[in-house]
Amino acid sequence: MEEEISLKELIQTLWKGRYLVIGITIAAMIISGVLSFFVISPTYEASASLMASPINTNVNQNQQNANNISELLDALTTTPQMNVESYKTMIKSPEVINSVIKELNLDPKRYTLQSLTDSITLETVQNTNLILIKVKDKSPQMAADIANSLSKNFVSFVNQKVSEQASKTAQVLKQQEDVEAQRLDEAMTKLKEFLSQPRSVDELQSEVTAKITQLTDYKGRLSEAQIEEKGLVASLQSAREQLKDTPQTIKTNQAIDGGGDGSLINLNGLTINGEVANPAYSNLLDQINQLEVQLSQVRAQKAALQESIDSAQKELNQLQLELAEKQYQYDKINNDVTMAKNSYEALQQKYQETNIASSSQIGEASIIQVSSAIPPEEPVSPRKLLNIAIAAVLGLMVGVFAVFFIAYWNSEPDAEGVK
Repeated sequence: MEEEISLKELIQTLWKGRYLVIGITIAAMIISGVLSFFVISPTYEASASLMASPINTNVNQNQQNANNISELLDALTTTPQMNVESYKTMIKSPEVINSVIKELNLDPKRYTLQSLTDSITLETVQNTNLILIKVKDKSPQMAADIANSLSKNFVSFVNQKVSEQASKTAQVLKQQEDVEAQRLDEAMTKLKEFLSQPRSVDELQSEVTAKITQLTDYKGRLSEAQIEEKGLVASLQSAREQLKDTPQTIKTNQAIDGGGDGSLINLNGLTINGEVANPAYSNLLDQINQLEVQLSQVRAQKAALQESIDSAQKELNQLQLELAEKQYQYDKINNDVTMAKNSYEALQQKYQETNIASSSQIGEASIIQVSSAIPPEEPVSPRKLLNIAIAAVLGLMVGVFAVFFIAYWNSEPDAEGVK
C-alpha cells in the first residue's frame, strides 16, 4: 500500500508549525547578532602593493660575447630569472616572516610563524606585475604595520640573497682568476724560453726566403744555359753541314812570266796547275772547334747549376721542415698564451661586474613599493548583516525540518494502528 502525501497536506503541516519555524528563525538571528556584535572581535585588513620586475645581474647580456669562455661565465654568474609567482613564494618565506616579528617586536605567543603566515594573503593583478600584500589582524594599526614591514623586509631579503649569491660567485671567480694568472705566467715563461732559442721562426723564415731566392736564381741561369746550349748545338750542326759541302783544298792556275830580259828560254804564256788549302774550310773548322769548346763549357755550366739546384732544393726542404716544426711549437705555445690571457681577462672583468652586483641594491631596483598600507577604518569581519542573513536562512531550514519531523513522529502510532 503506497502512501501519498499531497501538497495541501505539506502546506497544512507547515502552517500548523508556523510558530515553531518563526521562533527558531528568530532565535538563530538573535544568536548570530549577539555573536557578531558583542562576542566576535572585529578583524581588520590592511593592504600594500608592490611592483616587481625581473632580476638579472648580468650586465653584458645584451652584448655580443667575444668567445666561449665569456658565454660560460655569463651562464654561471647570471641570476635566475624571477617572475611574479617566484616573488609571491619568497614573500611568505620564514626568513621574511621572522624579520617582521623581530622588527615589530610582536608577541611570540600570539604571533607565531604559522599564525602570521596564515594572516597574510597575496594577490596579483591580472596582466600586471603588481603584487597585493593583504594582512588581517584584530588591530587596524597592527595590520598596516605588518603589511609595511613585510614589504620592506622582503626588499631587504631579495637584496641579501642577491648579494650573497654575488659574493659567493665573486669568491669562486677570484680563485679561478688566480689559477688563470698562474697559468698565464707559465705560458709566458715558455714563450720567452722558446723565443730565446737559436734559429727562431723569423730567422728560419729569412733563411727559407733567401734559399728560395738563390734557388730561383739558379733555375733562371740554368734556363739561360739551356737556351744557349740549344743555340750552340744549332750553330754547330749548321757549321758541320757547311763543312761537309766545303772542300779542304782548291785548284789554282798560275801563269809564268819570263821577264823578257833576253834569256835563253822564254817562259811567257806558260801556266802551272796546283792545289792549295781552302781558307773557307779552315775558317769553318776553326768555327766548329770554337763552338765545341763553348758547348762543352755551357754543358759543364749546366751540370754545375743542376748540382747547385739539387743541393739548394735539399737544403730548402730541410729548412722548411725545421721551420714547420718550429712554427708548430710556436703556434702551440702562443695559442696557450692567448687562451690563458683571454680567460684571465674574462674572469677579471666578470669578477669586477660581480663585485658591483654584490654591492648594489638590486632588490630596491627590481621591487618598488607602489603604495604603503594605512590602518583600515572598517573591519572586514565579522560581516554582521551577512551573518544574520545566513542565520535566518539556516534557522528557517532547521524550523521547517523540525516541523516535518514532529509531524512524522506524531503520525507513527496511527500508521501502526492502520497496519
